[in-house]
Amino acid sequence: MNPRTTLIHGLLLAVASLCAGSAFAARDVPRTTDDPEIHFDPSLVKQWKEADVAAPAYPQDADLIAVALGPTDTLKVYVDTKSISRAADRVLRLSLVVESSSGTRNYFFDGIRCETREYKTYVIGSPENNFVPIKKPTWQAIPRPTHFGLFYPNTTPAIAHPPPRSIRTMSWLDSNVAPTP
Repeated sequence: MNPRTTLIHGLLLAVASLCAGSAFAARDVPRTTDDPEIHFDPSLVKQWKEADVAAPAYPQDADLIAVALGPTDTLKVYVDTKSISRAADRVLRLSLVVESSSGTRNYFFDGIRCETREYKTYVIGSPENNFVPIKKPTWQAIPRPTHFGLFYPNTTPAIAHPPPRSIRTMSWLDSNVAPTP
């Protein structure tokens, strides 16, 4: 499994609780309808504008908290608690550290738009322990998980047979958040 996929897995687990049910996630989002009785004028909706972003201080081990991943994941993902922020543009920004089983680390400073289910990497860590900006960073779709924890970018999984009753009754399957042990 490549580090970026594992990063997205951890990111989804860490952020799903912040996005779920949050009042800010639905504010100022244009709604459309086919009902001719409802007149929607998109020009009246305040258009989203991304805030200016500055990279935080480089993560320190004392400020890292582990993100719970699956038992088969070989990478570890950490969030830098001092980097977590949410600006007026409603983007959650945080530094992530992805560590391999050999101890090699990759550092990222990412933004997450819960409204649109997208992420953007602004900077990456360098061997000199500082952040290096990404040239022209773009928003990327966060892949949606299947009921069995597999990720398929921009697709909705088709299941030929419904899962067994014991799995269907686990409400956490539809919440993108694994149960706590």
